[in-house]
Amino acid sequence: MTARWRWAVVGAVALVALVGIVVVGMAVVVRSPAVEQPAGPPIATATPVLASTTVIPETATPSATPSAEDEVGAAYLASWAAYTRAVRELDPSGLDAVMTGPMLDRTRAEIADLQNQGRAARIVVDHHFVVARIDAVAGTATIVDEYVNRSYLVNAETGERIGAVPPPHTVSDTFYLVRENDQWKVRDSVRTVFQ
Repeated sequence: MTARWRWAVVGAVALVALVGIVVVGMAVVVRSPAVEQPAGPPIATATPVLASTTVIPETATPSATPSAEDEVGAAYLASWAAYTRAVRELDPSGLDAVMTGPMLDRTRAEIADLQNQGRAARIVVDHHFVVARIDAVAGTATIVDEYVNRSYLVNAETGERIGAVPPPHTVSDTFYLVRENDQWKVRDSVRTVFQ
Protein backbone atom coordinates (compact mmCIF):
# COMPACT_ATOMS: atom_id res chain seq x y z
CA MET A 1 0.00 0.00 0.00
CA THR A 2 1.39 3.40 -0.92
CA ALA A 3 1.95 6.19 1.58
CA ARG A 4 -0.86 8.15 -0.06
CA TRP A 5 -3.37 5.32 0.55
CA ARG A 6 -2.18 4.86 4.14
CA TRP A 7 -2.81 8.55 4.87
CA ALA A 8 -6.24 8.33 3.22
CA VAL A 9 -7.19 5.34 5.40
CA VAL A 10 -5.84 7.04 8.55
CA GLY A 11 -7.77 10.21 7.67
CA ALA A 12 -11.01 8.30 7.05
CA VAL A 13 -10.66 6.40 10.36
CA ALA A 14 -9.99 9.65 12.22
CA LEU A 15 -13.00 11.30 10.61
CA VAL A 16 -15.29 8.38 11.53
CA ALA A 17 -13.95 8.45 15.12
CA LEU A 18 -14.50 12.21 15.38
CA VAL A 19 -18.07 11.97 14.09
CA GLY A 20 -18.74 9.13 16.55
CA ILE A 21 -17.41 11.16 19.47
CA VAL A 22 -19.55 14.16 18.50
CA VAL A 23 -22.70 12.03 18.14
CA VAL A 24 -22.12 10.26 21.46
CA GLY A 25 -21.31 13.54 23.19
CA MET A 26 -24.53 15.11 21.94
CA ALA A 27 -26.57 12.13 23.18
CA VAL A 28 -25.19 12.14 26.73
CA VAL A 29 -27.53 13.40 29.41
CA VAL A 30 -27.17 13.69 33.15
CA ARG A 31 -29.88 11.80 35.01
CA SER A 32 -30.47 12.46 38.68
CA PRO A 33 -31.30 9.58 41.02
CA ALA A 34 -34.95 8.55 41.11
CA VAL A 35 -35.55 9.77 44.63
CA GLU A 36 -38.75 11.55 45.59
CA GLN A 37 -37.89 15.20 45.91
CA PRO A 38 -39.91 18.35 45.78
CA ALA A 39 -41.09 19.09 42.33
CA GLY A 40 -42.47 22.01 40.47
CA PRO A 41 -45.21 24.39 39.94
CA PRO A 42 -48.77 23.37 39.28
CA ILE A 43 -50.55 24.12 36.06
CA ALA A 44 -53.79 25.94 35.43
CA THR A 45 -55.83 22.81 36.23
CA ALA A 46 -54.18 22.55 39.67
CA THR A 47 -53.62 18.83 39.19
CA PRO A 48 -50.99 17.71 41.72
CA VAL A 49 -47.69 16.72 40.14
CA LEU A 50 -44.16 16.07 41.53
CA ALA A 51 -40.59 15.52 40.41
CA SER A 52 -38.36 12.56 41.08
CA THR A 53 -36.15 12.13 38.06
CA THR A 54 -34.64 14.97 36.13
CA VAL A 55 -32.97 14.88 32.74
CA ILE A 56 -30.80 17.88 31.95
CA PRO A 57 -28.52 18.13 28.94
CA GLU A 58 -24.86 17.95 29.83
CA THR A 59 -22.88 21.06 29.00
CA ALA A 60 -20.16 20.65 26.42
CA THR A 61 -17.41 22.10 28.61
CA PRO A 62 -17.49 22.49 32.36
CA SER A 63 -17.14 26.04 33.61
CA ALA A 64 -17.06 27.73 36.99
CA THR A 65 -19.80 30.15 35.97
CA PRO A 66 -23.16 28.55 35.18
CA SER A 67 -24.67 29.41 31.83
CA ALA A 68 -27.96 31.29 31.58
CA GLU A 69 -29.61 28.01 30.54
CA ASP A 70 -28.21 26.28 33.64
CA GLU A 71 -29.48 29.08 35.90
CA VAL A 72 -32.96 28.98 34.37
CA GLY A 73 -33.08 25.17 34.52
CA ALA A 74 -31.96 25.16 38.16
CA ALA A 75 -34.60 27.76 39.07
CA TYR A 76 -37.26 25.71 37.29
CA LEU A 77 -36.31 22.54 39.18
CA ALA A 78 -36.19 24.52 42.45
CA SER A 79 -39.78 25.62 41.83
CA TRP A 80 -40.79 21.98 41.40
CA ALA A 81 -38.95 21.09 44.62
CA ALA A 82 -40.78 23.81 46.55
CA TYR A 83 -44.11 22.83 44.99
CA THR A 84 -43.63 19.16 45.85
CA ARG A 85 -42.85 19.99 49.48
CA ALA A 86 -45.74 22.45 49.70
CA VAL A 87 -48.45 20.07 48.42
CA ARG A 88 -47.05 17.19 50.46
CA GLU A 89 -46.89 19.16 53.71
CA LEU A 90 -49.78 21.55 52.86
CA ASP A 91 -47.50 24.46 53.67
CA PRO A 92 -47.06 27.30 51.16
CA SER A 93 -44.15 28.93 53.01
CA GLY A 94 -41.13 29.44 50.80
CA LEU A 95 -43.04 29.33 47.51
CA ASP A 96 -42.53 33.06 46.99
CA ALA A 97 -38.78 32.42 46.72
CA VAL A 98 -39.29 30.40 43.51
CA MET A 99 -42.69 31.52 42.15
CA THR A 100 -44.45 34.78 41.50
CA GLY A 101 -47.65 36.13 39.93
CA PRO A 102 -50.33 33.73 38.68
CA MET A 103 -48.25 30.62 39.43
CA LEU A 104 -47.83 31.57 43.07
CA ASP A 105 -51.53 32.46 43.41
CA ARG A 106 -52.67 29.16 41.82
CA THR A 107 -50.33 27.09 43.96
CA ARG A 108 -51.53 28.72 47.18
CA ALA A 109 -55.15 28.16 46.11
CA GLU A 110 -54.38 24.52 45.29
CA ILE A 111 -52.89 23.98 48.74
CA ALA A 112 -55.96 25.56 50.37
CA ASP A 113 -58.23 23.26 48.31
CA LEU A 114 -56.23 20.20 49.33
CA GLN A 115 -56.39 21.26 53.00
CA ASN A 116 -60.19 21.71 52.78
CA GLN A 117 -60.49 18.18 51.36
CA GLY A 118 -58.19 16.64 53.99
CA ARG A 119 -55.81 15.59 51.24
CA ALA A 120 -52.19 16.13 50.28
CA ALA A 121 -50.27 15.13 47.15
CA ARG A 122 -47.27 12.97 46.44
CA ILE A 123 -45.67 14.36 43.31
CA VAL A 124 -43.74 11.90 41.14
CA VAL A 125 -42.65 13.11 37.70
CA ASP A 126 -39.86 12.44 35.23
CA HIS A 127 -38.81 15.76 33.69
CA HIS A 128 -37.71 16.12 30.09
CA PHE A 129 -37.43 19.87 29.67
CA VAL A 130 -35.75 22.28 27.31
CA VAL A 131 -34.93 25.92 27.93
CA ALA A 132 -36.64 27.21 24.80
CA ARG A 133 -35.90 30.93 25.12
CA ILE A 134 -34.06 33.40 27.33
CA ASP A 135 -34.30 37.16 26.93
CA ALA A 136 -31.65 38.50 29.30
CA VAL A 137 -32.57 42.13 28.61
CA ALA A 138 -36.27 41.63 29.40
CA GLY A 139 -35.47 39.15 32.17
CA THR A 140 -37.76 36.43 30.82
CA ALA A 141 -37.32 32.78 29.93
CA THR A 142 -39.46 29.97 28.59
CA ILE A 143 -39.17 26.27 29.40
CA VAL A 144 -41.03 23.49 27.64
CA ASP A 145 -41.29 20.33 29.75
CA GLU A 146 -42.75 17.07 28.53
CA TYR A 147 -42.86 15.08 31.74
CA VAL A 148 -44.27 11.74 32.78
CA ASN A 149 -46.62 12.20 35.72
CA ARG A 150 -47.10 9.43 38.30
CA SER A 151 -48.43 11.64 41.10
CA TYR A 152 -51.22 10.67 43.47
CA LEU A 153 -53.30 11.99 46.36
CA VAL A 154 -52.92 10.91 49.99
CA ASN A 155 -54.88 11.38 53.20
CA ALA A 156 -53.41 14.50 54.83
CA GLU A 157 -53.55 12.94 58.32
CA THR A 158 -52.35 9.39 57.69
CA GLY A 159 -50.34 9.79 54.48
CA GLU A 160 -52.17 6.76 53.04
CA ARG A 161 -52.77 6.80 49.30
CA ILE A 162 -56.33 7.63 48.26
CA GLY A 163 -57.51 5.16 45.64
CA ALA A 164 -55.34 3.45 43.09
CA VAL A 165 -52.26 5.11 41.67
CA PRO A 166 -53.30 6.51 38.30
CA PRO A 167 -51.37 5.16 35.32
CA PRO A 168 -48.42 7.28 34.19
CA HIS A 169 -49.35 9.92 31.66
CA THR A 170 -47.36 12.42 29.64
CA VAL A 171 -47.92 16.11 30.22
CA SER A 172 -46.47 18.86 28.05
CA ASP A 173 -46.40 22.27 29.71
CA THR A 174 -44.78 25.58 28.85
CA PHE A 175 -43.46 27.52 31.85
CA TYR A 176 -42.71 31.24 31.83
CA LEU A 177 -40.02 32.55 34.15
CA VAL A 178 -39.09 36.10 35.10
CA ARG A 179 -36.02 37.47 36.79
CA GLU A 180 -36.90 39.30 40.02
CA ASN A 181 -34.21 40.72 42.29
CA ASP A 182 -31.53 38.78 40.40
CA GLN A 183 -33.41 35.47 40.85
CA TRP A 184 -35.34 33.46 38.26
CA LYS A 185 -38.92 32.59 39.32
CA VAL A 186 -41.73 30.73 37.60
CA ARG A 187 -44.46 33.25 36.82
CA ASP A 188 -47.00 31.21 34.85
CA SER A 189 -47.59 28.06 32.83
CA VAL A 190 -49.76 26.80 30.00
CA ARG A 191 -50.63 23.17 29.36
CA THR A 192 -50.07 22.46 25.68
CA VAL A 193 -50.62 18.69 25.59
CA PHE A 194 -52.15 16.27 28.06
CA GLN A 195 -52.12 12.53 27.27
